[in-house]
Amino acid sequence: MRRRGFLAALAGAALLPACAAPRGPAAEPGAIALPKAFAGRGGALPPELAPGWWRLAGCPVLDRLVANAEVSNPGLAEATARLAEARALEGALGQAFRPQLGLAGNLGRETQSWDAERRERNQRSTIATARADISLELDFAGRAAAEARIAAADSAIAAADADAARRLLAVELFRARAALGQAGQNARVAERAVTLQRRLLALAEERVRLGLAPELDAARVETALRRAEARLPEATAEAARARATLVALTGRTGLDGVPLDAPPLDLQAFRFTDVPAEVLRRRPDVQAAEAALARAGAARDLAAADLLPRLTLAGNLALGAGLMAGGLTTGLAALGPSVTLPVFDRDIRLARVAASDAAIEAALARHAGRVTEGAAELRRGLAALAAARAEDTALARALDAARRAGERAEAAYRAGLADLSATLDASLAVSEINFARLATARVESEAVAAVLTTAAG
Repeated sequence: MRRRGFLAALAGAALLPACAAPRGPAAEPGAIALPKAFAGRGGALPPELAPGWWRLAGCPVLDRLVANAEVSNPGLAEATARLAEARALEGALGQAFRPQLGLAGNLGRETQSWDAERRERNQRSTIATARADISLELDFAGRAAAEARIAAADSAIAAADADAARRLLAVELFRARAALGQAGQNARVAERAVTLQRRLLALAEERVRLGLAPELDAARVETALRRAEARLPEATAEAARARATLVALTGRTGLDGVPLDAPPLDLQAFRFTDVPAEVLRRRPDVQAAEAALARAGAARDLAAADLLPRLTLAGNLALGAGLMAGGLTTGLAALGPSVTLPVFDRDIRLARVAASDAAIEAALARHAGRVTEGAAELRRGLAALAAARAEDTALARALDAARRAGERAEAAYRAGLADLSATLDASLAVSEINFARLATARVESEAVAAVLTTAAG
């Protein structure tokens, strides 16, 4: 009996070379293909893109908001929990290739009847049985290693997702805090425009009262005043929206320590003069794509391992005891190998290998796409930032010229040397340029946030 079991195990082992799996594409991205604009630069990250970049804004309020959000933001908490789940599953691997022990017991009652006339009698017996089974699958095909690589890749993907959630949360807080500061600045510019128009209205009414100007001058200034006043509610609503966004991002019910009139952020500290290729390598979505590629390769190896036979060593021990015919005790022990051959479903297993090869190709393309997309996003953000700052420089020069023209026009109007049109046009030009600079500041902050988002993946 033992000889036949040993020969069966040898026969199964002899079939292994015939069932070997075909080789597939390598699941390695190799060196990341970076655009020429990022080639040859060092790997050190600039302060604007290094961890803790938001501190460059010089805003303690923003620092507290980021710290609070990292503790209580629901989205970040969910990503962190998923990472813990993936790591827990990774630590629970390998159970299939450890010895498996099973225990079973049974207690039964048996009744047997005999005919008395035939000198037979009834007999009742209590029978107790106990059984122990142990099995061990031999991992000669590398299934355990492939499963471990899959679990490690899942953990890496979850870690990249958690990192991306943390980085993007900081960017969104930066964007909302910048919007809050811009709302306050918008309110101040609108109030200055209202103050200027009120002063012009008082001047026009005085000249109308003295008969030095027509009543049309006062009506025109009042119209400009009402237009300036109409901008005030929008500034208030903009601040309310920014505060509501900050509340949602921090996961709290209020904004303790955040002033109602928050100053604008200092965006000049975010220069982005040197953006190394390491920014793209450290993007969480690129790292997740690399982990997904490693997972696809491990899944391919696991599918290839399923083409090979499975060899299991199994043993059992059974004991039984009962009261029958003066008592009966039985025992049985067995140990031997078993081989499972993938014969009738081999076509299905080969299809899984082919699907795994295609999944590797898709993961390679996805990885390359993440790098290319990240480089394009970075270029767009840097271009928008440069354009916004160039526009703001031009608007600053225009504002100085409009203020000088307004001062000369108002002096000439007071002296009766000019009509109201020049003065009113100059004051309106100052207000419009101020609002245009606010719009440019919003574009600048969005461009900075876009570059930071590119780094956050």
